[in-house]
Amino acid sequence: MKPAIPNGKKFEYDNKFSKDPMNLEGIWLYQVGELYAEAGLKMNTHMQDCHEISYIVSGRGYIMDNGIWTAVEEGDLIFTPRGHLHCVQTDASTPLRFCYLGCEFEEYDIHQELNELKLFYGSVKSFCIRSGIEILCTFNKIFEEFYHNCPGQLTMIRSYVLQILILVWRISLEKQTKPLPRENTVSEGAVYAAIKYLDQHAMDVKKLQVVAQNLGYSRCYLSHAFKDRLGMSMREYLSEIKMEKAKELLKGGNVTVTQTAQLLNFSSVQAFSKAFQRAVGIYPSAFLKNFLKKAENTQDKGE
Repeated sequence: MKPAIPNGKKFEYDNKFSKDPMNLEGIWLYQVGELYAEAGLKMNTHMQDCHEISYIVSGRGYIMDNGIWTAVEEGDLIFTPRGHLHCVQTDASTPLRFCYLGCEFEEYDIHQELNELKLFYGSVKSFCIRSGIEILCTFNKIFEEFYHNCPGQLTMIRSYVLQILILVWRISLEKQTKPLPRENTVSEGAVYAAIKYLDQHAMDVKKLQVVAQNLGYSRCYLSHAFKDRLGMSMREYLSEIKMEKAKELLKGGNVTVTQTAQLLNFSSVQAFSKAFQRAVGIYPSAFLKNFLKKAENTQDKGE
């Protein structure tokens, strides 16, 4: 029987420091948390801003690294380097729960004990290997430190983060890792550039031809490379980004549906409404109405 998800959400996560990383003396902790996703869910493709370590707690699914999909299940340990394209998809019939940690080493620091770790994580490729429960136990210790604000919290968190980094290093040496395969570096660079451009300029992009021209590639070549590596077209990727930005704008409460369509450079409010409905399941006017109603109910309860 599939576990129920509170409030009908398709996935929920407990994440720390995604926007404001924690300084752990030589290590920047960008994120740490646990995510639960229901069966048949595909999360948005994104580029890793830092190294990420994931441990599958339960369920089955697929991890995409630079366009290559790998099946994962309970007990798998996955490493994704900074700068790689990353996506998670759950199995069609099984929910997925996993812990994750994203960090980066300071480029210049005085902590000599980190040199070997920096060398390992700076050179190792993506991999997926079997692991024992020790990694999960250490993740749980980090979560406990965040939930219970006790003296010496920062020092304890640093020690547990270091434990995970060292455990992953040791496990990768003890077991024969299977690096996720790499593809042609030319197309890889083109797709990276396109992803970065679309992430930064999504609100301004009207024609994908302009994206290709600005990056110095032909529209045909870039479109084929993008589709081949990500399994989705540039237009589909751009639509995902625009719809996420649309939801953010509407939730902000300061713009109308028409203004949102204009800010996202849609040809008309009708075109925006149709695109929003295809992606989200309801029209933006209904989405805004539902959000404002929920906000009003929350305010009434607070009073």
